[in-house]
Amino acid sequence: INDIVDRLMQHLNGQLSQQPVDHRLCKYILFTLMTIMEGELAKSILLNIATTSMNDLILFTILFADDKNENMSLLIRAINATVVSFTDNSDPTVNICFMIRLLHSPPLEEQYLNSSDLISRHQNITTRMMIKLVKKIGEIIPLLDLDMVLYEVGQFLDLYVSTSESGEVVDLPNKIIKIIVHNIVKYKGNDTRDIVKRVTKSDNPDTTLAYLVNILLQ
Repeated sequence: INDIVDRLMQHLNGQLSQQPVDHRLCKYILFTLMTIMEGELAKSILLNIATTSMNDLILFTILFADDKNENMSLLIRAINATVVSFTDNSDPTVNICFMIRLLHSPPLEEQYLNSSDLISRHQNITTRMMIKLVKKIGEIIPLLDLDMVLYEVGQFLDLYVSTSESGEVVDLPNKIIKIIVHNIVKYKGNDTRDIVKRVTKSDNPDTTLAYLVNILLQ
């Protein structure tokens, strides 16, 4: 199923990057993706495929947000519905991990890397998705692979750069990540330190992740 999703996304990328866009073909591709995302097959999608696919779908909603063509507006609605379906039906660990990845370093193509507006809008969309997820973090924690989640959290803490232009602005991505770690510590207690040692492959208490966990355990 991962190969199928990857190929469907490649086809969708190809169609949306050319002019004129074949809206009819894009609709069929999205219908197939939606069929996968709204059922049990979504749970079989691996983290790397989820990350690139969700990144591209979010990117499309930004790039074509101002397109007034009715067919394109319908495609954007279908893309949004596909993203929502995946976040509702995917494996909870993959779900939270792909969002953490997109928060700190979305896999954007080189042409978009210098667009602060696009990156900020991308992060805002991902942040809203994570806020929805964090509201039920207490319910899903028993279902999570905490090694995977804390590994991605560690990557976030090392790589994330805030897009806030003012120190007065609440840095929501950082706040969300700390809420996740707080809930893991609350659930696992001192065992969280052992997980951190495994995922960082280090006994160093001064790594950003270890430091945060130790503070929360006090």
